[in-house]
Amino acid sequence: AQGFQGVSGGDAIKAARVYNSAAQSLTTGSETVLTFNTENYDTDTIHSTVTNTGRLTANLAGKYFISGGAQFAANVTGIRQLRIRKDGVTFIGQHKQISASATEVTRFTLQTHYDLSATNYVELMALQDSGGALDAQSGLEATWFGMARMADTGARPVQTHALPGDRVSFADGQPLLLTSTASLAAVNDWLREAGDEA
Repeated sequence: AQGFQGVSGGDAIKAARVYNSAAQSLTTGSETVLTFNTENYDTDTIHSTVTNTGRLTANLAGKYFISGGAQFAANVTGIRQLRIRKDGVTFIGQHKQISASATEVTRFTLQTHYDLSATNYVELMALQDSGGALDAQSGLEATWFGMARMADTGARPVQTHALPGDRVSFADGQPLLLTSTASLAAVNDWLREAGDEA
């Protein structure tokens, strides 16, 4: 099983979540890279609030969980679309829907997982075709983008009392798993009920 890098021990998590504190105007029919000027968190300099503010960049090769969301201003006309683009060329995820209300915002999310090399970057692209300019609205919960590096395997380095290179499974925290007599008795009872020797 794969988990996020460092969720329960192991290396520190490599992740970022960003958003824009101001609305971004989107021209009708023109796909736009969304930009983000505020970091909810960034543990590995994945994002910059100064240059290329629409990018999240992998600093370490691996599998990444990438997600984003957008809240489009209310308008009943046309479609709304989000796509995740890698290195300015390759699209690796897409969500498209028809706007359904003249009074309610259109809000949706998009997520994918993808194998990235060091220095690969991803961008969140937005498209709307309402016939006029329309905002991707601002705020932590409105329009956002994030990614987290997933652990390479279910095994993790042992944190304490181990030799260099020792590893444990994702479920275990140390090289020795302790249990109680009552737990072992319950397992033995289950084996007997199943017709196996305890």
